[in-house]
Amino acid sequence: MLYIPKGFRLIKLESGKEELRSGSYAYYSLLYKGENDACFDISLNTDPAMLTSRMPRRFTQIPISNKEVTIVYGNVEDKPITMGRFEVTNGVPNSAYMLRTGGPIPSEEAGRNIRCNSVSEAEYDKILQALKVMDFGENTSANNSLNQNAIASNPRNSDNLLSAEQKEQLSQLEIEVILPTYLPTGTKLASFKAYKKKTLQIADYSFYNIQYIGTDNTCLEAGSGYQTMWQNNPSKIQIDTKIGVIEVSSGTHSRSGTLQHWGWIRKNMEGQSLITGGLFSTKKPCNPINFEEYNKVLQSLEVLK
Repeated sequence: MLYIPKGFRLIKLESGKEELRSGSYAYYSLLYKGENDACFDISLNTDPAMLTSRMPRRFTQIPISNKEVTIVYGNVEDKPITMGRFEVTNGVPNSAYMLRTGGPIPSEEAGRNIRCNSVSEAEYDKILQALKVMDFGENTSANNSLNQNAIASNPRNSDNLLSAEQKEQLSQLEIEVILPTYLPTGTKLASFKAYKKKTLQIADYSFYNIQYIGTDNTCLEAGSGYQTMWQNNPSKIQIDTKIGVIEVSSGTHSRSGTLQHWGWIRKNMEGQSLITGGLFSTKKPCNPINFEEYNKVLQSLEVLK
């Protein structure tokens, strides 16, 4: 998805595989919420759970499908709703994708959903036309890409592989240091840098850079001081975490040619990020961890005390 209306953020992700006697099918759903209780969701193989045969409809073309999108719209229970269902040329074969606004959204009452407000027709069409098939790498599929368990949990694995001395160095930087408390199995510390500002010059600033290496030539990098992201044609999503909303850009690293997921933790002068894929500190190409694991790492981020 290349366009998300201003103020919207991802609040719920679900995915799985439904096993039936006649076979099985994968499904997923991403729900975004904005101001004034407006929401929209994009999903695969999700039943809209309502009759649409008597609703008005219109038709349009979108770049990711070679067939027209059928869009139904109207009022349901005195609230407007719009749903577009379509196939995707490079998506899951024989599966139905849906972009909906005005659908169900979790309420403050546990286990209960309510209807959200719809975005405008113009905004809906912008989202629809900007949809893109995202490639999260060979280790990720529609069956395991994003799951609600990764959002709800906060896994932890000891001490980020950092020593007490290294943590003390980070605490002396006088900047906010944000590090994961969860790392994929087999991850090892590859490099550690902690530089404290020594002069009053603008070009001199405190920063940290910590790189991890994993199995299958995977890499993770947590650090600050980033100003530029080197990606070709990135796709962006927003992920809600306990330290705030993180904007994740996924695309091909312009120098290494490998897939990279770049999470902007803070877009400020310190420029904190969590990156997987691209280049090691040795300038050699490295692979991203799968997106499910990357999401777990994002959810585990904490400010170093």
